[in-house]
Amino acid sequence: MDQMYYGLTRKDLRSMAFQLDPRNSLPHPFSFLRESTGKDWLYGFMKRHKASLSIRKTTGTSLNRALGFNKEDVNEFFNLLEKLMTENNFHCEDLQC
Repeated sequence: MDQMYYGLTRKDLRSMAFQLDPRNSLPHPFSFLRESTGKDWLYGFMKRHKASLSIRKTTGTSLNRALGFNKEDVNEFFNLLEKLMTENNFHCEDLQC
């Protein structure tokens, strides 16, 4: 996600895992009331994938980064998004666009 200039919060990750799970038909202790995974799932996920995760505190966008976000960067972002959507067979209807 980092190469797409986008990070996930823990809440976003838990919600995304909940949304993707029905597609895999796996048994789980997720909360249908909150539409989210539990904190135990999150910590287990983070432990299993610690080598590929980068945990950071959120910060405001620096002036240099804001000024560096130009047409080429925007095009690169949408090209990567299109590639991911095609590779994973996502459609706009699936993502509630």
